[in-house]
Amino acid sequence: MENENDGKKSKIIEELQKLGFTMNDAKVYFALVNLGKSNPAKIAEISGVDRARVYDSLRRLVKKRIVEEEPVKRAPSYKAKPPKLVFNRFREKYARKLELSTQLQKKLEKYNIPVEDPAIWALQGVKKITRAINQLVENANEQIYMILSPDIANHTIFIIEISEIMEDKIRDIPEMDIQIGLNVNDNHTSIIKQLLRSDIGVYHWASGGILPFGIYLSENTFIMTILSDVGDIPEYSFGLTMENATKDIIDGFIHLVNWCYANLCKRVGLKKK
Repeated sequence: MENENDGKKSKIIEELQKLGFTMNDAKVYFALVNLGKSNPAKIAEISGVDRARVYDSLRRLVKKRIVEEEPVKRAPSYKAKPPKLVFNRFREKYARKLELSTQLQKKLEKYNIPVEDPAIWALQGVKKITRAINQLVENANEQIYMILSPDIANHTIFIIEISEIMEDKIRDIPEMDIQIGLNVNDNHTSIIKQLLRSDIGVYHWASGGILPFGIYLSENTFIMTILSDVGDIPEYSFGLTMENATKDIIDGFIHLVNWCYANLCKRVGLKKK
């Protein structure tokens, strides 16, 4: 029964996140719904959120009128506003946005918006390349295919950032196709496990040679980086990107990526216990 309740709680936390709550905010709100009027120490204990983070969440939730703060100067208590009131406001908000989107669609359809031709840009420097990759991942809605060059794969903070974006994408668009190839090392273990649990395909670059390029694709954009310096960690500081690429162009690069996955990589899977 305890496991069943934990599963229901996790599902509620996940669904609150889909409505725009952060994970901590969702846990804090759920704890307050169960506790009634309470203080940050008790909320931290029940929610499992670090106490310092509980204060951050409470500030956000009070500002959004989801939680009430006791009007005293010191050590205020908090309570969740009734779910009926909170989620009625959510529905009203989304209804207004839906109506606005319908009106805007009708207005914009009156204009003849030309289809943009594919545009090719040069990318010089690792910062510009990582920024372009991040933007590609952010804007993708159908597919993401990647073969990460070693310098990018060793940029752990960047890998964590784009992994979190891809996990959010899969959660919001379950049918999205996301595949990523990289030279897996010990620094990637927790990241790889999380990607696999999110049904993101992961491939380990198994070739003993130096990877000559990096490739990053969405449904309408591609980036290719070229090996520019051979060292302990090869550098790929020059690349090309094409925006508004046609389906034929993207499909051609997908064939190349899939060939690399099939012939130069090994598919990574979760180990069975």
